[in-house]
Amino acid sequence: MSSGISVYTYVLDPATKTYRDGDVFTGVVKVTAPFPVEIDLGQV
Repeated sequence: MSSGISVYTYVLDPATKTYRDGDVFTGVVKVTAPFPVEIDLGQV
């Protein structure tokens, strides 16, 4: 079942001190930086 929720991530580039596009998640968000986290968007 799709929750209809999308999560857009952005990553800070330390060299330029600007953000760049990261990943887009639907269903489950799973990232490792800046800390590991996994979120089931269908449960939100």
